[in-house]
Amino acid sequence: MEEKILQLLVELTADVRDMKTDIGDLKSGLENLHTEMNTRFDRVDNLLEGIGGQFEHQTEQQLEHDERVADEFLVIKSRIFDLENKVNRAH
Repeated sequence: MEEKILQLLVELTADVRDMKTDIGDLKSGLENLHTEMNTRFDRVDNLLEGIGGQFEHQTEQQLEHDERVADEFLVIKSRIFDLENKVNRAH
C-alpha cells in the first residue's frame, strides 16, 4: 500500500512538473503574442498617421488652389466691372 501511494505521489509530482512546463510555455506564447500584437498595432498606427498626413497635405493644397481660383475670379469680376463702366461712360 505504501509503495502504491509512493508511486502515485511520484506520478503526481511528474504531472505537476509537466503542468508547470505547459503553463510556462503558455505564458511565453502569450508574451510573444502580446509583443507581436503591439508591433502590429504600432505599424497600423504609423500607417494611419501617414494617411492622415497625406490627407491634410492634399486638403491644404486644395484650399490653396481654391483660394487662388477665388482670387482670380475676383480679378476677372473687377475687370468686367471696369469694362462695363467704360462702355457706359462712352455712351
